[in-house]
Amino acid sequence: MQLFDTGHAPPRRVARYDIHGEIAGGGMATVHLGRLHGDRGFTRPVALKRLRPRYASAPSLVAAFLDEAYLSTRVRHANVVSVVDVVSEGDELWLAMEYLDGETLAQASRAARKLGHAVPRPVLVAIVLDVLRGLEAMHSAVDESGAPLSIVHRDVSPQNVLVGADGVARVLDLGIATSTRTTQHEGHGLDDERLKGKLGYMAPEHARGGEPVTRAADLYGVGVILWEGLVGRRLFRGGTDVEAHLADVARGAPSVRELVGAVPAALEAVVMRALDPSPGARFASARAMARALARTAAAAGPEQVATWLSEVASENLARRAAWLQ
Repeated sequence: MQLFDTGHAPPRRVARYDIHGEIAGGGMATVHLGRLHGDRGFTRPVALKRLRPRYASAPSLVAAFLDEAYLSTRVRHANVVSVVDVVSEGDELWLAMEYLDGETLAQASRAARKLGHAVPRPVLVAIVLDVLRGLEAMHSAVDESGAPLSIVHRDVSPQNVLVGADGVARVLDLGIATSTRTTQHEGHGLDDERLKGKLGYMAPEHARGGEPVTRAADLYGVGVILWEGLVGRRLFRGGTDVEAHLADVARGAPSVRELVGAVPAALEAVVMRALDPSPGARFASARAMARALARTAAAAGPEQVATWLSEVASENLARRAAWLQ
């Protein structure tokens, strides 16, 4: 999380929360640093996600925002960022999330490249294993009656992986996730014409539209993250051109071993299976992919991941630590 603007103005109070500067922003929402105030002087830092005011009058978008809150409460896992509260005030809607200091994998990787460093392979493997554990928790989540929710994240990408200062990676943002209990669908409200998700990490069946998007699509996104981490560059061009993306996918991912030396054949096999254009040819589950990856590559421990993050993102981490003080 990059610290965009904490400023020095007094915080705004909404219900039990002080709202400070913006730390992230997307098309439909912004995320702010905040502080919960409880009884008898109790406080704790939180991250507060606000639905942008211009969307607050669209019932389908409000429903989608609340869907995210509901799904987050059904996924309780160390590798998934939790929503702890929903606040409605006037025409504003906020989700309060646990505050976890760290950087997104996208930001940390970018910072490492500026320093001329690749993400160390054991660190990359540890992060990807954490992501797969978080996705397994999502995919296997159930509702209050024990019925499967069949959650599909649909936006697995480096921007939605938080590498914590504690050395643990967590999956962020269920904002466009689907399940058996949500109202989400591919087009609704003000976003009818926009394909949701980051095209460069999107499985072909998702990009084509009109096809079932299952948990196999999430594993495809993990495959792209792993390929890019090993090679050190983008796999697909991204952008907004669906046809160009599908053409890239049809050509297939270049061999990791041909681009980077000393990559075990078994590790490349894991990557290429996750990137198979056919959903049925990918791993049967996030757990199965995690087991295959753990068998083929050594993973760093949380302390090593935390050390790497502090080396590449020391300035942002220090600024947020000062704010927390």
